[in-house]
Amino acid sequence: MQFLLICFFVTLILYVAVVLALHVLSSQIPAAGFYGRVLTSFACLLACACYGVVASAGLRLVGYGGLSQWTVARAFKWTMRYTTGVEFVVQGEEHLRVRPAVFIGNHQTCALHSSRGDSR
Repeated sequence: MQFLLICFFVTLILYVAVVLALHVLSSQIPAAGFYGRVLTSFACLLACACYGVVASAGLRLVGYGGLSQWTVARAFKWTMRYTTGVEFVVQGEEHLRVRPAVFIGNHQTCALHSSRGDSR
């Protein structure tokens, strides 16, 4: 068990070191910044998924099981904002009053515009 714990922490330290190295290299190599943000996003997604398991169980125990997706989405929003600088903006919020609804985000186009520096 101790060996697994040591392996986990060594892997975590190496992961953080690679991400930090990519962020440092991003001033010289722009692609390094992109891959650093990709790895950071993956770590945030993994951390929020683990948080979601615990939060869902806890909220269900106290009778608020319907809030589990909301709380995980908020956690992901804030971790992404503070670790990668990604912001989520809702345009046309007045059209979101009718439920049920399907929400679709064109994340790829937004990522391309933000990486090129476009103001769209």
